[in-house]
Amino acid sequence: MRIGFFVWEYPPRLVGGLGTYAADICPAILDLGHDISVFTLNDGALKTREILKGIDVNRPMLVDGSNILPIFVAEDLKRWGTGIRFFSDVLIYNILHQKSEDIAALRARYDIAPDEKMILFIGRLTSVKGIVNLVKAVPSIISKHPEAKLVILGRGELERTITDLISRLGIEDHVKTRFEFVSEEERIVHYGSCDIFTAPSVYEPFGIVALEAMSMEKPVVVGARGISGFRDFVIPSGHDQTGIHVDGSNSADIAWGITTLLDDMAKAKEMGRRGRMRVLKYFTWDKIAGYTVSTYEEVVKEVNKGI
Repeated sequence: MRIGFFVWEYPPRLVGGLGTYAADICPAILDLGHDISVFTLNDGALKTREILKGIDVNRPMLVDGSNILPIFVAEDLKRWGTGIRFFSDVLIYNILHQKSEDIAALRARYDIAPDEKMILFIGRLTSVKGIVNLVKAVPSIISKHPEAKLVILGRGELERTITDLISRLGIEDHVKTRFEFVSEEERIVHYGSCDIFTAPSVYEPFGIVALEAMSMEKPVVVGARGISGFRDFVIPSGHDQTGIHVDGSNSADIAWGITTLLDDMAKAKEMGRRGRMRVLKYFTWDKIAGYTVSTYEEVVKEVNKGI
């Protein structure tokens, strides 16, 4: 099959989860024996066409690419800038078993003691990520679990809002912020250091950060009301439960979700183990590529029926 892959970002220009997905799914599809050509944007500093790892990458010079691919481009994404790439290889989890000293050092950096619980948020600091409501949920969480501390890692237009809110609520000792991009290795250590990962998005097309956390055996609390990719892979109940679904627009619901895990960390750890098993079963890149190509083939068949 010959496939044209249109995407807002592609290496070396990476912004967020979409670029990470594109960078990994395209080589996986190529490995299945298909021809794939990528069509992406050009900031003026990149080649208009080149072959990367066997993939034909086209970057036409456009005045404003968002006019060409508006469905893929949110305003907050355009403002976020370049230079960030979340890790995507779920098997890199195994590295952490050899780096317990790095985990201890990172927790110490945020003043999180061994007997305290680290709740982690990684992502853009923008309204659709539910970050403000997450901070508002902290007083309720620590009223029941004073051992809980939230670490916020990321950048975005809400940095000042978050800082002011933390101060106003008087929760500086329980919320640690780091408004910067860090290396891929350090982000991995953040995942390995946390006890609970949360991404209480109000809207999320997929949410690769939660999938990454699951690959590290971490229980997750995710925003899953309305349109949310989290609903497709985070199991909220039953024998296969991997996390908790919450309403990202409701701070009380976020607090409930996180508190539920803190109430029974043994159960939460079981969710984390099931989460990694689910990632390895359904979400390795070769399997995702197979699902994707099957969908393309079904669409082609349907189109050909009408010809």
